[in-house]
Amino acid sequence: MGPAIVRHGRGCARGVVVVVVLLIPLVCNLLSQQAGGSSRPGHRASRVHAFASWRQICRQRDPITISSHLSSGPHGSQHILRSSVQMSATPAEIDAIKVAPDEMQQAIKIARSLRASWKLKEAVEVLGIVISSFPDDMLSNANDAVGPGLKYAMMLRADWNLLMGNNNQCIEDLRNILVHWPSDRDARIQLAHALNDGKLDTEQALTVLGEVLDEGPEGAAGDIADISSYTWAAQDAGVFAASLGKHDMAQQYFEMFRKHLCEFKPKRYKYVQICMKSSEQMKRYSQGVFYEMVNAIIIGDAERAAAAAEFHKSMRLNEHPELVWFRQVFTSSWEFILSTSVGKAPEPSLFYGTLTMLKLAMDAASLDGGLILELGVWHGSSLRMTASDWPDQQVHGFDTFTGLPEAWGSPEKGGESVGAYSTFGATPSDLPQNVQLHAGLFSDTLPGFLETHPGPIRFMNVDCDLYSSTKDIFDQVSDRIVPGTVLVFDEYLMTPTWQDDEFKAFQEAVTKNGWTFEYVAISIMSGQAIIRIT
Repeated sequence: MGPAIVRHGRGCARGVVVVVVLLIPLVCNLLSQQAGGSSRPGHRASRVHAFASWRQICRQRDPITISSHLSSGPHGSQHILRSSVQMSATPAEIDAIKVAPDEMQQAIKIARSLRASWKLKEAVEVLGIVISSFPDDMLSNANDAVGPGLKYAMMLRADWNLLMGNNNQCIEDLRNILVHWPSDRDARIQLAHALNDGKLDTEQALTVLGEVLDEGPEGAAGDIADISSYTWAAQDAGVFAASLGKHDMAQQYFEMFRKHLCEFKPKRYKYVQICMKSSEQMKRYSQGVFYEMVNAIIIGDAERAAAAAEFHKSMRLNEHPELVWFRQVFTSSWEFILSTSVGKAPEPSLFYGTLTMLKLAMDAASLDGGLILELGVWHGSSLRMTASDWPDQQVHGFDTFTGLPEAWGSPEKGGESVGAYSTFGATPSDLPQNVQLHAGLFSDTLPGFLETHPGPIRFMNVDCDLYSSTKDIFDQVSDRIVPGTVLVFDEYLMTPTWQDDEFKAFQEAVTKNGWTFEYVAISIMSGQAIIRIT
Protein backbone atom coordinates (compact mmCIF):
# COMPACT_ATOMS: atom_id res chain seq x y z
CA MET A 1 0.00 0.00 0.00
CA GLY A 2 1.21 3.49 -0.64
CA PRO A 3 0.39 7.01 -1.77
CA ALA A 4 0.34 8.10 -5.35
CA ILE A 5 4.02 7.84 -6.09
CA VAL A 6 4.09 5.87 -9.34
CA ARG A 7 5.97 2.76 -8.31
CA HIS A 8 6.57 -0.60 -9.87
CA GLY A 9 5.45 -3.70 -8.10
CA ARG A 10 2.10 -3.49 -6.39
CA GLY A 11 2.06 -0.18 -7.71
CA CYS A 12 3.19 -1.20 -10.42
CA ALA A 13 0.32 -2.13 -11.82
CA ARG A 14 -0.03 1.48 -10.88
CA GLY A 15 2.29 2.48 -13.69
CA VAL A 16 -0.11 1.11 -16.27
CA VAL A 17 -3.08 2.81 -14.62
CA VAL A 18 -1.84 6.01 -16.25
CA VAL A 19 -2.24 4.38 -19.66
CA VAL A 20 -5.64 2.97 -18.82
CA VAL A 21 -6.96 6.29 -17.55
CA LEU A 22 -6.02 7.95 -20.83
CA LEU A 23 -8.49 5.68 -22.59
CA ILE A 24 -11.48 6.83 -20.52
CA PRO A 25 -12.58 9.86 -22.58
CA LEU A 26 -12.36 7.98 -25.88
CA VAL A 27 -14.26 4.95 -24.65
CA CYS A 28 -16.92 6.98 -22.88
CA ASN A 29 -17.43 9.10 -25.99
CA LEU A 30 -17.88 6.05 -28.19
CA LEU A 31 -20.28 4.46 -25.76
CA SER A 32 -22.25 7.69 -25.33
CA GLN A 33 -22.71 7.94 -29.07
CA GLN A 34 -24.13 4.45 -29.23
CA ALA A 35 -26.33 5.08 -26.19
CA GLY A 36 -27.72 8.15 -27.88
CA GLY A 37 -28.86 6.04 -30.81
CA SER A 38 -30.72 3.48 -28.76
CA SER A 39 -34.22 2.68 -30.00
CA ARG A 40 -35.17 0.92 -26.76
CA PRO A 41 -35.57 3.65 -24.11
CA GLY A 42 -37.81 1.56 -21.89
CA HIS A 43 -35.40 -1.36 -22.01
CA ARG A 44 -32.48 0.89 -21.10
CA ALA A 45 -34.37 2.54 -18.24
CA SER A 46 -35.24 -0.77 -16.60
CA ARG A 47 -31.64 -1.91 -16.61
CA VAL A 48 -30.23 1.42 -15.49
CA HIS A 49 -32.63 1.29 -12.52
CA ALA A 50 -30.86 -1.87 -11.41
CA PHE A 51 -27.47 -0.24 -11.86
CA ALA A 52 -28.67 2.75 -9.83
CA SER A 53 -28.72 0.45 -6.82
CA TRP A 54 -25.04 -0.13 -7.38
CA ARG A 55 -24.42 3.61 -7.59
CA GLN A 56 -26.00 3.99 -4.16
CA ILE A 57 -23.93 1.09 -2.83
CA CYS A 58 -20.76 2.74 -4.11
CA ARG A 59 -21.28 5.67 -1.75
CA GLN A 60 -21.38 3.47 1.35
CA ARG A 61 -18.13 3.28 3.29
CA ASP A 62 -19.19 1.06 6.19
CA PRO A 63 -19.07 -2.76 6.12
CA ILE A 64 -22.22 -3.93 4.39
CA THR A 65 -23.92 -6.95 2.98
CA ILE A 66 -25.61 -6.18 -0.31
CA SER A 67 -28.86 -7.99 -0.98
CA SER A 68 -30.13 -8.89 -4.44
CA HIS A 69 -31.25 -6.04 -6.64
CA LEU A 70 -33.62 -7.08 -9.41
CA SER A 71 -35.19 -5.45 -12.42
CA SER A 72 -37.12 -7.02 -15.26
CA GLY A 73 -36.34 -6.30 -18.88
CA PRO A 74 -38.94 -6.12 -21.64
CA HIS A 75 -38.42 -9.77 -22.48
CA GLY A 76 -39.13 -10.95 -18.93
CA SER A 77 -35.52 -11.79 -18.09
CA GLN A 78 -34.24 -10.89 -14.65
CA HIS A 79 -31.13 -8.77 -14.39
CA ILE A 80 -29.62 -9.46 -11.01
CA LEU A 81 -26.96 -7.30 -9.47
CA ARG A 82 -25.81 -8.92 -6.31
CA SER A 83 -22.62 -8.69 -4.33
CA SER A 84 -21.52 -9.15 -0.76
CA VAL A 85 -18.53 -8.24 1.31
CA GLN A 86 -18.64 -11.83 2.55
CA MET A 87 -18.90 -13.68 -0.76
CA SER A 88 -19.36 -12.95 -4.45
CA ALA A 89 -22.54 -13.64 -6.35
CA THR A 90 -23.15 -17.27 -7.23
CA PRO A 91 -22.29 -18.41 -10.77
CA ALA A 92 -25.98 -18.91 -11.49
CA GLU A 93 -26.76 -15.33 -10.51
CA ILE A 94 -23.91 -13.96 -12.57
CA ASP A 95 -25.01 -15.98 -15.60
CA ALA A 96 -28.46 -14.41 -15.31
CA ILE A 97 -27.11 -10.88 -15.68
CA LYS A 98 -26.79 -9.33 -19.13
CA VAL A 99 -25.67 -5.83 -19.98
CA ALA A 100 -26.95 -4.16 -23.14
CA PRO A 101 -24.49 -2.20 -25.32
CA ASP A 102 -26.04 1.10 -24.27
CA GLU A 103 -25.53 0.18 -20.58
CA MET A 104 -21.84 -0.62 -20.85
CA GLN A 105 -20.66 2.89 -20.09
CA GLN A 106 -22.80 3.08 -16.96
CA ALA A 107 -21.66 -0.34 -15.76
CA ILE A 108 -17.99 0.56 -16.19
CA LYS A 109 -18.56 3.81 -14.29
CA ILE A 110 -20.11 1.81 -11.47
CA ALA A 111 -17.11 -0.52 -11.41
CA ARG A 112 -14.75 2.44 -11.22
CA SER A 113 -16.80 3.96 -8.40
CA LEU A 114 -16.60 0.69 -6.49
CA ARG A 115 -12.85 0.63 -7.02
CA ALA A 116 -12.57 4.20 -5.74
CA SER A 117 -14.42 3.06 -2.60
CA TRP A 118 -11.92 0.20 -2.12
CA LYS A 119 -14.53 -2.41 -3.13
CA LEU A 120 -12.13 -4.16 -5.50
CA LYS A 121 -13.84 -7.54 -5.47
CA GLU A 122 -17.21 -6.01 -6.24
CA ALA A 123 -15.68 -3.85 -8.96
CA VAL A 124 -14.13 -6.88 -10.61
CA GLU A 125 -17.46 -8.68 -10.37
CA VAL A 126 -19.26 -5.86 -12.19
CA LEU A 127 -16.63 -5.88 -14.94
CA GLY A 128 -17.09 -9.64 -15.20
CA ILE A 129 -20.80 -9.06 -15.78
CA VAL A 130 -20.00 -6.59 -18.56
CA ILE A 131 -17.46 -8.86 -20.23
CA SER A 132 -19.61 -11.99 -20.07
CA SER A 133 -22.55 -10.16 -21.65
CA PHE A 134 -20.92 -10.19 -25.08
CA PRO A 135 -19.31 -12.92 -27.22
CA ASP A 136 -15.53 -12.83 -27.57
CA ASP A 137 -15.67 -12.04 -31.28
CA MET A 138 -17.23 -8.64 -30.51
CA LEU A 139 -13.98 -7.68 -28.79
CA SER A 140 -12.22 -7.33 -32.14
CA ASN A 141 -14.77 -4.92 -33.63
CA ALA A 142 -12.87 -1.63 -33.57
CA ASN A 143 -15.59 0.20 -35.50
CA ASP A 144 -18.26 -0.43 -32.88
CA ALA A 145 -18.40 1.00 -29.37
CA VAL A 146 -18.71 -2.48 -27.90
CA GLY A 147 -15.24 -3.60 -29.03
CA PRO A 148 -13.25 -0.76 -27.42
CA GLY A 149 -15.58 -0.85 -24.43
CA LEU A 150 -14.94 -4.55 -23.85
CA LYS A 151 -11.22 -4.03 -24.24
CA TYR A 152 -11.29 -1.21 -21.70
CA ALA A 153 -13.30 -3.33 -19.23
CA MET A 154 -10.82 -6.19 -19.59
CA MET A 155 -7.85 -3.85 -19.13
CA LEU A 156 -9.38 -2.53 -15.91
CA ARG A 157 -10.18 -6.02 -14.65
CA ALA A 158 -6.65 -7.17 -15.40
CA ASP A 159 -5.16 -4.24 -13.50
CA TRP A 160 -7.39 -4.73 -10.46
CA ASN A 161 -6.85 -8.49 -10.40
CA LEU A 162 -3.12 -7.86 -10.36
CA LEU A 163 -3.58 -5.61 -7.33
CA MET A 164 -5.41 -8.41 -5.53
CA GLY A 165 -2.82 -11.01 -6.50
CA ASN A 166 -5.07 -12.80 -9.00
CA ASN A 167 -2.20 -13.00 -11.45
CA ASN A 168 -3.50 -15.81 -13.66
CA GLN A 169 -6.82 -14.06 -14.32
CA CYS A 170 -4.97 -10.84 -15.05
CA ILE A 171 -2.70 -12.44 -17.63
CA GLU A 172 -5.59 -14.40 -19.16
CA ASP A 173 -7.53 -11.18 -19.81
CA LEU A 174 -4.54 -9.45 -21.36
CA ARG A 175 -3.71 -12.37 -23.62
CA ASN A 176 -7.36 -12.52 -24.69
CA ILE A 177 -7.22 -8.85 -25.64
CA LEU A 178 -4.07 -9.47 -27.67
CA VAL A 179 -5.73 -12.30 -29.59
CA HIS A 180 -8.16 -9.73 -30.99
CA TRP A 181 -5.95 -6.63 -30.83
CA PRO A 182 -2.44 -8.09 -31.36
CA SER A 183 -0.76 -4.72 -31.91
CA ASP A 184 -2.35 -2.97 -28.94
CA ARG A 185 0.50 -1.31 -27.09
CA ASP A 186 -1.30 -0.59 -23.84
CA ALA A 187 -2.29 -4.24 -23.43
CA ARG A 188 1.26 -5.40 -24.12
CA ILE A 189 2.72 -2.91 -21.66
CA GLN A 190 0.24 -4.04 -19.04
CA LEU A 191 1.11 -7.68 -19.81
CA ALA A 192 4.77 -6.86 -19.22
CA HIS A 193 3.90 -5.48 -15.78
CA ALA A 194 1.80 -8.53 -14.99
CA LEU A 195 4.66 -10.84 -15.94
CA ASN A 196 7.15 -8.85 -13.88
CA ASP A 197 5.00 -8.01 -10.86
CA GLY A 198 2.81 -11.11 -10.70
CA LYS A 199 5.01 -13.88 -12.07
CA LEU A 200 8.48 -12.46 -11.31
CA ASP A 201 9.35 -13.17 -14.97
CA THR A 202 11.26 -9.98 -15.64
CA GLU A 203 13.13 -11.43 -18.63
CA GLN A 204 9.88 -12.17 -20.45
CA ALA A 205 8.46 -8.80 -19.42
CA LEU A 206 11.50 -7.07 -20.91
CA THR A 207 11.08 -9.09 -24.11
CA VAL A 208 7.47 -7.90 -24.43
CA LEU A 209 8.49 -4.27 -23.97
CA GLY A 210 11.40 -4.71 -26.38
CA GLU A 211 8.97 -5.83 -29.08
CA VAL A 212 6.89 -2.70 -28.49
CA LEU A 213 9.93 -0.45 -28.73
CA ASP A 214 11.28 -2.18 -31.84
CA GLU A 215 8.19 -0.95 -33.71
CA GLY A 216 9.30 2.67 -33.33
CA PRO A 217 7.47 5.61 -31.77
CA GLU A 218 4.48 5.55 -34.11
CA GLY A 219 4.02 1.79 -34.07
CA ALA A 220 3.42 -0.63 -36.91
CA ALA A 221 0.34 1.32 -38.04
CA GLY A 222 2.12 4.69 -38.03
CA ASP A 223 -0.23 6.08 -35.39
CA ILE A 224 1.19 9.19 -33.74
CA ALA A 225 -1.08 8.54 -30.74
CA ASP A 226 1.11 5.53 -29.94
CA ILE A 227 4.05 7.78 -29.07
CA SER A 228 2.80 8.27 -25.51
CA SER A 229 2.65 4.52 -24.89
CA TYR A 230 6.06 4.15 -26.52
CA THR A 231 7.52 6.72 -24.13
CA TRP A 232 6.27 4.97 -20.99
CA ALA A 233 7.33 1.58 -22.36
CA ALA A 234 10.88 2.91 -22.72
CA GLN A 235 10.99 3.99 -19.08
CA ASP A 236 9.56 0.67 -17.89
CA ALA A 237 12.05 -1.25 -20.03
CA GLY A 238 14.88 0.73 -18.46
CA VAL A 239 13.67 -0.20 -14.99
CA PHE A 240 13.30 -3.90 -15.84
CA ALA A 241 16.72 -4.02 -17.51
CA ALA A 242 18.36 -2.32 -14.52
CA SER A 243 16.72 -4.79 -12.13
CA LEU A 244 18.31 -7.62 -14.14
CA GLY A 245 21.74 -5.99 -13.95
CA LYS A 246 21.67 -5.02 -17.64
CA HIS A 247 22.66 -1.46 -16.91
CA ASP A 248 24.01 -0.47 -20.34
CA MET A 249 20.75 -1.61 -21.90
CA ALA A 250 18.84 0.24 -19.19
CA GLN A 251 20.75 3.43 -19.99
CA GLN A 252 19.73 3.20 -23.64
CA TYR A 253 16.09 2.79 -22.66
CA PHE A 254 16.20 5.72 -20.23
CA GLU A 255 17.70 7.91 -22.95
CA MET A 256 14.99 6.75 -25.33
CA PHE A 257 12.36 7.67 -22.76
CA ARG A 258 13.78 11.14 -22.23
CA LYS A 259 14.18 11.72 -25.95
CA HIS A 260 10.57 10.99 -26.83
CA LEU A 261 9.02 12.72 -23.85
CA CYS A 262 10.88 15.94 -24.60
CA GLU A 263 10.11 16.07 -28.30
CA PHE A 264 9.10 13.71 -31.07
CA LYS A 265 12.23 14.01 -33.24
CA PRO A 266 15.16 15.52 -31.36
CA LYS A 267 18.44 16.02 -33.18
CA ARG A 268 20.43 14.54 -30.32
CA TYR A 269 20.07 13.09 -26.86
CA LYS A 270 20.07 15.88 -24.32
CA TYR A 271 18.56 17.04 -21.08
CA VAL A 272 16.00 19.74 -21.81
CA GLN A 273 13.50 21.71 -19.83
CA ILE A 274 9.99 20.73 -20.83
CA CYS A 275 7.07 23.09 -20.50
CA MET A 276 3.34 22.82 -20.99
CA LYS A 277 3.28 19.19 -19.94
CA SER A 278 0.62 17.67 -17.77
CA SER A 279 1.18 17.02 -14.09
CA GLU A 280 1.37 13.28 -14.76
CA GLN A 281 3.91 13.76 -17.55
CA MET A 282 6.05 15.90 -15.28
CA LYS A 283 5.90 13.21 -12.61
CA ARG A 284 7.05 10.55 -15.04
CA TYR A 285 9.74 12.81 -16.48
CA SER A 286 11.08 13.55 -13.01
CA GLN A 287 11.06 9.84 -12.22
CA GLY A 288 12.82 8.91 -15.44
CA VAL A 289 15.69 11.33 -14.86
CA PHE A 290 16.03 10.05 -11.29
CA TYR A 291 16.14 6.42 -12.45
CA GLU A 292 18.73 7.33 -15.06
CA MET A 293 20.86 8.93 -12.34
CA VAL A 294 20.71 5.85 -10.11
CA ASN A 295 21.50 3.52 -13.00
CA ALA A 296 24.49 5.68 -13.96
CA ILE A 297 25.76 5.54 -10.38
CA ILE A 298 25.56 1.73 -10.38
CA ILE A 299 27.70 1.45 -13.54
CA GLY A 300 30.14 4.12 -12.35
CA ASP A 301 29.27 6.78 -14.95
CA ALA A 302 29.90 9.70 -12.62
CA GLU A 303 29.57 12.38 -15.29
CA ARG A 304 26.14 11.25 -16.44
CA ALA A 305 24.97 10.68 -12.86
CA ALA A 306 26.03 14.19 -11.86
CA ALA A 307 24.32 15.73 -14.89
CA ALA A 308 21.09 13.85 -14.21
CA ALA A 309 21.19 14.72 -10.50
CA GLU A 310 21.74 18.41 -11.20
CA PHE A 311 18.97 18.47 -13.77
CA HIS A 312 16.58 16.64 -11.45
CA LYS A 313 17.15 19.23 -8.74
CA SER A 314 16.78 22.18 -11.13
CA MET A 315 13.66 21.10 -13.00
CA ARG A 316 11.26 23.99 -13.36
CA LEU A 317 8.00 23.01 -11.73
CA ASN A 318 6.44 26.47 -11.72
CA GLU A 319 3.49 25.23 -13.76
CA HIS A 320 2.92 22.42 -11.27
CA PRO A 321 3.86 23.70 -7.79
CA GLU A 322 2.06 20.70 -6.30
CA LEU A 323 4.87 18.56 -7.67
CA VAL A 324 7.61 20.20 -5.64
CA TRP A 325 6.87 17.71 -2.85
CA PHE A 326 7.02 14.90 -5.42
CA ARG A 327 10.62 15.75 -6.30
CA GLN A 328 11.49 16.07 -2.61
CA VAL A 329 10.37 12.47 -2.08
CA PHE A 330 13.07 11.29 -4.48
CA THR A 331 15.83 13.58 -3.27
CA SER A 332 15.26 12.92 0.45
CA SER A 333 14.98 9.17 -0.08
CA TRP A 334 18.14 9.04 -2.18
CA GLU A 335 20.13 11.15 0.28
CA PHE A 336 19.23 8.62 2.96
CA ILE A 337 20.13 5.64 0.76
CA LEU A 338 23.55 7.18 0.10
CA SER A 339 24.18 7.16 3.86
CA THR A 340 23.67 3.38 4.02
CA SER A 341 25.69 0.41 2.85
CA VAL A 342 23.25 0.05 -0.05
CA GLY A 343 24.14 3.52 -1.31
CA LYS A 344 27.85 2.94 -0.91
CA ALA A 345 27.73 -0.27 -2.98
CA PRO A 346 24.59 0.06 -5.16
CA GLU A 347 23.18 -3.07 -6.75
CA PRO A 348 20.36 -3.96 -9.19
CA SER A 349 18.04 -4.59 -6.22
CA LEU A 350 17.53 -0.82 -6.11
CA PHE A 351 15.20 -1.41 -9.07
CA TYR A 352 13.39 -4.48 -7.70
CA GLY A 353 9.62 -4.60 -7.50
CA THR A 354 7.56 -5.57 -4.45
CA LEU A 355 7.47 -9.35 -4.80
CA THR A 356 11.06 -9.57 -6.05
CA MET A 357 12.16 -7.75 -2.91
CA LEU A 358 10.02 -10.07 -0.83
CA LYS A 359 11.69 -13.11 -2.41
CA LEU A 360 15.12 -11.63 -1.70
CA ALA A 361 14.11 -11.07 1.93
CA MET A 362 12.90 -14.64 2.36
CA ASP A 363 16.16 -15.95 0.93
CA ALA A 364 18.01 -13.83 3.51
CA ALA A 365 16.04 -15.29 6.44
CA SER A 366 18.54 -17.94 7.53
CA LEU A 367 17.43 -18.22 11.16
CA ASP A 368 16.68 -21.85 11.99
CA GLY A 369 12.99 -21.88 12.87
CA GLY A 370 10.98 -19.05 14.33
CA LEU A 371 7.75 -17.16 13.68
CA ILE A 372 6.80 -15.94 10.21
CA LEU A 373 4.54 -12.88 10.36
CA GLU A 374 2.92 -10.45 7.97
CA LEU A 375 1.47 -7.26 9.43
CA GLY A 376 -0.87 -5.74 6.84
CA VAL A 377 -2.47 -8.30 4.54
CA TRP A 378 -5.07 -6.49 2.37
CA HIS A 379 -5.94 -8.96 -0.42
CA GLY A 380 -3.11 -11.35 0.46
CA SER A 381 -0.83 -11.08 -2.57
CA SER A 382 2.45 -11.11 -0.63
CA LEU A 383 1.05 -13.46 2.02
CA ARG A 384 0.37 -16.10 -0.65
CA MET A 385 3.94 -15.84 -1.85
CA THR A 386 5.40 -16.05 1.65
CA ALA A 387 3.29 -19.07 2.58
CA SER A 388 4.12 -20.82 -0.70
CA ASP A 389 7.83 -20.29 -0.12
CA TRP A 390 7.58 -21.87 3.35
CA PRO A 391 4.93 -24.58 2.83
CA ASP A 392 5.98 -26.56 5.91
CA GLN A 393 5.70 -23.66 8.34
CA GLN A 394 2.74 -21.75 9.73
CA VAL A 395 2.51 -18.21 8.37
CA HIS A 396 0.47 -15.66 10.32
CA GLY A 397 -1.24 -12.65 8.75
CA PHE A 398 -2.54 -9.71 10.80
CA ASP A 399 -4.93 -7.04 9.51
CA THR A 400 -8.05 -5.17 10.55
CA PHE A 401 -9.56 -5.87 7.09
CA THR A 402 -11.43 -2.59 7.58
CA GLY A 403 -8.68 -0.30 6.29
CA LEU A 404 -6.38 2.27 7.83
CA PRO A 405 -7.41 3.18 11.41
CA GLU A 406 -6.31 6.78 10.83
CA ALA A 407 -5.49 9.06 7.91
CA TRP A 408 -2.09 8.65 6.31
CA GLY A 409 -0.55 11.85 4.96
CA SER A 410 -2.45 14.64 3.25
CA PRO A 411 -4.72 14.32 0.19
CA GLU A 412 -2.81 16.96 -1.79
CA LYS A 413 0.32 14.81 -1.48
CA GLY A 414 -1.28 11.52 -2.39
CA GLY A 415 -2.22 10.55 1.15
CA GLU A 416 -5.03 8.20 2.14
CA SER A 417 -8.05 8.69 4.35
CA VAL A 418 -9.33 6.57 7.23
CA GLY A 419 -10.59 3.27 5.87
CA ALA A 420 -8.30 3.18 2.85
CA TYR A 421 -7.26 -0.34 1.78
CA SER A 422 -10.36 -1.81 3.39
CA THR A 423 -11.77 -5.15 2.34
CA PHE A 424 -14.87 -4.40 4.44
CA GLY A 425 -14.21 -7.32 6.73
CA ALA A 426 -13.70 -9.84 3.95
CA THR A 427 -10.60 -11.98 4.27
CA PRO A 428 -8.53 -13.10 1.25
CA SER A 429 -9.69 -16.24 -0.51
CA ASP A 430 -7.62 -19.14 -1.84
CA LEU A 431 -4.85 -18.72 0.70
CA PRO A 432 -2.46 -21.65 1.24
CA GLN A 433 -3.47 -24.00 4.06
CA ASN A 434 -0.48 -23.00 6.18
CA VAL A 435 -1.83 -19.43 6.56
CA GLN A 436 -3.62 -18.34 9.73
CA LEU A 437 -5.29 -14.92 9.80
CA HIS A 438 -5.76 -12.69 12.84
CA ALA A 439 -8.32 -9.90 12.36
CA GLY A 440 -8.17 -6.73 14.44
CA LEU A 441 -5.86 -3.94 15.50
CA PHE A 442 -2.27 -5.06 16.09
CA SER A 443 -2.45 -3.80 19.67
CA ASP A 444 -5.41 -6.12 20.26
CA THR A 445 -4.34 -9.25 18.38
CA LEU A 446 -0.59 -9.48 18.96
CA PRO A 447 -0.57 -9.86 22.78
CA GLY A 448 -2.80 -12.94 22.79
CA PHE A 449 -1.00 -14.40 19.79
CA LEU A 450 2.42 -14.04 21.40
CA GLU A 451 1.20 -15.68 24.60
CA THR A 452 0.42 -18.88 22.70
CA HIS A 453 3.26 -18.76 20.16
CA PRO A 454 6.69 -18.80 21.81
CA GLY A 455 10.01 -18.35 20.09
CA PRO A 456 11.86 -15.69 18.11
CA ILE A 457 10.68 -14.03 14.92
CA ARG A 458 12.40 -15.43 11.88
CA PHE A 459 10.74 -13.20 9.29
CA MET A 460 8.35 -10.24 9.58
CA ASN A 461 6.83 -8.29 6.68
CA VAL A 462 5.54 -4.91 7.90
CA ASP A 463 3.04 -3.31 5.51
CA CYS A 464 0.93 -1.04 7.69
CA ASP A 465 2.00 2.39 6.38
CA LEU A 466 1.36 4.31 9.60
CA TYR A 467 3.81 5.26 12.34
CA SER A 468 1.28 4.45 15.06
CA SER A 469 0.55 0.97 13.73
CA THR A 470 4.25 0.19 13.24
CA LYS A 471 4.99 1.39 16.77
CA ASP A 472 2.22 -0.87 18.10
CA ILE A 473 3.98 -3.80 16.43
CA PHE A 474 7.38 -3.12 17.97
CA ASP A 475 5.86 -2.39 21.37
CA GLN A 476 4.60 -5.98 21.35
CA VAL A 477 7.27 -8.01 19.52
CA SER A 478 10.56 -6.33 20.44
CA ASP A 479 11.65 -9.14 22.78
CA ARG A 480 11.13 -11.67 19.96
CA ILE A 481 13.49 -9.90 17.57
CA VAL A 482 16.94 -11.51 17.72
CA PRO A 483 20.14 -11.60 15.67
CA GLY A 484 19.18 -13.18 12.35
CA THR A 485 15.61 -11.84 12.32
CA VAL A 486 14.77 -10.41 8.89
CA LEU A 487 12.37 -7.47 8.67
CA VAL A 488 10.74 -6.12 5.51
CA PHE A 489 9.15 -2.67 5.49
CA ASP A 490 6.81 -1.94 2.60
CA GLU A 491 6.81 1.87 2.90
CA TYR A 492 10.22 2.52 4.41
CA LEU A 493 10.87 5.43 2.03
CA MET A 494 9.76 6.92 -1.33
CA THR A 495 6.50 8.35 0.07
CA PRO A 496 5.79 11.98 1.03
CA THR A 497 5.84 11.23 4.77
CA TRP A 498 8.32 8.35 4.85
CA GLN A 499 10.49 9.92 7.56
CA ASP A 500 7.49 9.99 9.93
CA ASP A 501 6.03 6.55 9.23
CA GLU A 502 7.48 3.01 9.30
CA PHE A 503 11.02 4.39 9.13
CA LYS A 504 10.55 6.49 12.27
CA ALA A 505 8.93 3.70 14.26
CA PHE A 506 11.77 1.30 13.45
CA GLN A 507 14.51 3.81 14.25
CA GLU A 508 12.88 4.51 17.62
CA ALA A 509 12.68 0.76 18.31
CA VAL A 510 16.38 0.41 17.45
CA THR A 511 17.31 3.14 19.93
CA LYS A 512 15.03 1.75 22.64
CA ASN A 513 16.20 -1.87 22.32
CA GLY A 514 19.84 -1.32 21.39
CA TRP A 515 19.63 -3.40 18.21
CA THR A 516 22.32 -3.46 15.56
CA PHE A 517 21.33 -4.22 12.00
CA GLU A 518 22.30 -4.20 8.34
CA TYR A 519 20.42 -3.25 5.20
CA VAL A 520 20.15 -6.23 2.88
CA ALA A 521 18.47 -4.17 0.15
CA ILE A 522 16.47 -1.00 -0.46
CA SER A 523 14.28 -0.44 -3.52
CA ILE A 524 13.59 2.96 -5.06
CA MET A 525 10.81 1.32 -7.08
CA SER A 526 8.74 -0.23 -4.31
CA GLY A 527 9.94 1.85 -1.36
CA GLN A 528 10.78 -1.34 0.55
CA ALA A 529 13.73 -1.98 2.81
CA ILE A 530 15.05 -5.38 3.89
CA ILE A 531 16.79 -5.32 7.27
CA ARG A 532 18.60 -8.09 9.12
CA ILE A 533 19.25 -7.81 12.86
CA THR A 534 22.91 -8.54 13.64
